[in-house]
Amino acid sequence: YYAKIKDFMTFPNRFRGVGNNTFFAKMPGHNERGINAVMQHASSLFRKIEKTLKKFNPMLVMGRCGTNGAPTLEEIVESCLTEVQHWEANIRLLKQKGKEINGVDTFIRIDCITLRTAGLKGAVEEHLSKLAQILNSTLKRSAHTHLNKINKFLDEGSEAMDGNVTKLDEIAKANAKHTALTKQRPLIEVEFHHFSNKNRLLQNLTNSAGIPFHDTKDRWDGFVNRLEGYDKEMEDKLDDMKREVDQQVQAFLKEVERFSNQWHELKPKDTKAQNGAKFVAEKKEQFEKLKTQSKELVEQCNYFQLDEPNMDMVTDLDEDIESFAAMWALMGDFNAELNTLEE
Repeated sequence: YYAKIKDFMTFPNRFRGVGNNTFFAKMPGHNERGINAVMQHASSLFRKIEKTLKKFNPMLVMGRCGTNGAPTLEEIVESCLTEVQHWEANIRLLKQKGKEINGVDTFIRIDCITLRTAGLKGAVEEHLSKLAQILNSTLKRSAHTHLNKINKFLDEGSEAMDGNVTKLDEIAKANAKHTALTKQRPLIEVEFHHFSNKNRLLQNLTNSAGIPFHDTKDRWDGFVNRLEGYDKEMEDKLDDMKREVDQQVQAFLKEVERFSNQWHELKPKDTKAQNGAKFVAEKKEQFEKLKTQSKELVEQCNYFQLDEPNMDMVTDLDEDIESFAAMWALMGDFNAELNTLEE
C-alpha cells in the first residue's frame, strides 16, 4: 500500500513532459499538506485493520498449543478438567464459539481494503473440531478411571470377603477387613456418582450407549448386600465353626485315648529294654503336638462358649512321659560316663 502511495507521489519527478521540463518535478513540494493527509489516512487505515485482526487472536490461540515447548491441547484439557461440570462448561463454550465464527463475514471491507476471512474461519473451525474430539476422548478416559477404581475395589473386596474363616485369628482378620471395606464404601459410591455423570454426558455427546457397566453394577449390588449382611454371614460361619470345633474335640479325645493305650502298652518299663531312650524321645515329640492341639481346642471352646473338654488324660500322659524321659535321660548320662571310664 505504501509502495503504491510512493509511486503515485513521485510520479511527477519521473515525468518530464515535452522538452524535458522541470515543471512537474516541483508539484510534490507544493502539495506537502495533501501528502501529509494521505500518509495520516494510511496510518489510520492500518490501525483499523490491526484492530480488526486482533479480534481474531483469541480464536487462534489453540493453534499455538504444542509448539515451542508449550503443552499440547490434550495435555491442557487433561490437567484442567476433572469434574463433569468442567466438560459441560467447555462444551457449551465450544458451541458458542462455533456460532461466533460462523457469524463472521467472509469479506470485511475497511475503506479501500477488503479482508478475506475464509482461511481464518477454516483454521478456527478445525481447532474447534479438534477440541471437540479431545473433550470426548478425555471425558471417556476420565470415566474409565472411575470405573477401573470401582472394579479394583470389588476385586480386592470380594477376595477379602470370600476368605475361608476356620480359626480364631482368622475371625479377627475378617472383622478388620470388613471394617476397612465399610469405611471405603462411601468413597466408592462417590466414584460411582462421578462415573454415572460423566458416562451420561458421554452418551449425549456421542449419541451412543456410552461405557457399558451393567456387570460392574451387578457386582456392586451383590457386594453391598454381602457387606450389609456380614453379621448374619459371620454368625452362620461361627455356628459352622462351633460344630467343627466340637467334632475336632471328639476326634482329639479319641486320638489321645489311642495314644495313651499305645504308650502304656509299649513304654519301656525296664532299663534293659533296647532302644528305650529312642522310643521315649519319639513319643515325647509326638505328644508335644497333641499338647499344642489341646491348648488350641481349649481356647476355641472358651471363645465359642462351649463346655471345656476334659483333658485329665492329657495331663496324666504329660506327667508320665516326662518322668520316663527324665529316667531315660539319666540312664543315658550314666552310660555315657561309664563308657568314658572304660576307655
